[in-house]
Amino acid sequence: MEKYRKKKKKIYLKICTFGLIATLTVSMILYLLYNQTENTKFEDIIAYEKNNLQYNKDIIRLEHTTQQIIRNMSITRLLSNRVSVTVNEPNKIMDKLHLVLKKHLKELQEPPDCASARYLLCDIHSQSCGFGCLLHRASWCLSHAVVEKRTMVLKPPLMHGYTNKCGNRWDCYFKPVSSCSKWSEHNSLNDATRFSFSSPYSTPTHDFLPSYLKKLETLSEHPHKWFYGHLVGAIFRPNERVLALMPKHIPHVGLHIRRGDKLISEAKKYEVREYIHHIDHLVHPKRHFHTSYDKKYNINVWLATDDTSVLRETNNFKQYTFLHEDSDVVTGAHTGNDLDNVIKDLWMMSRAKYFVGTFSSQLGRIVLELFYSQGRHDAMEYVYSLDDSYYYAM
Repeated sequence: MEKYRKKKKKIYLKICTFGLIATLTVSMILYLLYNQTENTKFEDIIAYEKNNLQYNKDIIRLEHTTQQIIRNMSITRLLSNRVSVTVNEPNKIMDKLHLVLKKHLKELQEPPDCASARYLLCDIHSQSCGFGCLLHRASWCLSHAVVEKRTMVLKPPLMHGYTNKCGNRWDCYFKPVSSCSKWSEHNSLNDATRFSFSSPYSTPTHDFLPSYLKKLETLSEHPHKWFYGHLVGAIFRPNERVLALMPKHIPHVGLHIRRGDKLISEAKKYEVREYIHHIDHLVHPKRHFHTSYDKKYNINVWLATDDTSVLRETNNFKQYTFLHEDSDVVTGAHTGNDLDNVIKDLWMMSRAKYFVGTFSSQLGRIVLELFYSQGRHDAMEYVYSLDDSYYYAM
């Protein structure tokens, strides 16, 4: 993007220089037309100038104004065309890369023949891991599968601690990560590597992209966020049972206020008004003062929290309509029903235009990643974290 900004600045300077030269040239021609005649005496020229001073001033002022208008119109037109090219062209390229990556993931995860596929078996070792951690571990496995050109399957496909009527399998909540997931459970695999999070490779790094995505490094300020966001989106696919629980409306803002066990050692407590202040700045970027809290905006905010006191505090900010369900307020996801609600919160917040939360929370980072997975290349401009910068971790 910096390269395009420099090009735009150079074009602007060239146009301004051309306009200045054109203005001086026209002014000189006017001077010669009005002041040069054959055999005219110097005294006559002085008299002529005195008698027509006001007239000449009006002409020059008119000429200057006309040139300024023409110059401004030209600059506006040229810059408008240039901005259209410089802004839209990278986005078009990134749109293509978005489709290329989705196609590649589909080809890897849905091979034509499960018996001949090359597998990466992902053991997410979920006993000591919450849902956000599980999802990031699975996406980390998928990143290795992409680089190694293998089909990633969860083995075992279990989510310990989250049990409902269906059980505690991954597919009780999500679509299978691969079309060969079931096949791989009941058949021997000829070519398979295992990725376990008890291995030294359990700490993720951000230093690789598939070769066909290297162009992202010149097009985006956040190429790795973009890449990992698509991986998270490829795995976070609620099944039909969970989708049936989703509200039909789409909120304008997603708001996640995490307290509970996070405040013990991992995160600082922020007051509700601090979150609202940043919603104000995202939704109304040109407004410098946010004191008109009695004014009602037609803006819905999906609120996800584990603290019931937050619901009472939001009553002080009547400019927004807060949406939530009583069953969403849990102190932690310990059962299958709790996990249904967490998935619902993530789904609703990731469908909003804006998001405010904390990146010290796995869920806050997942919302940003799901923004990228939807092809929102400028996702960072629509989110705000009150504490950490984004980082990929489990």
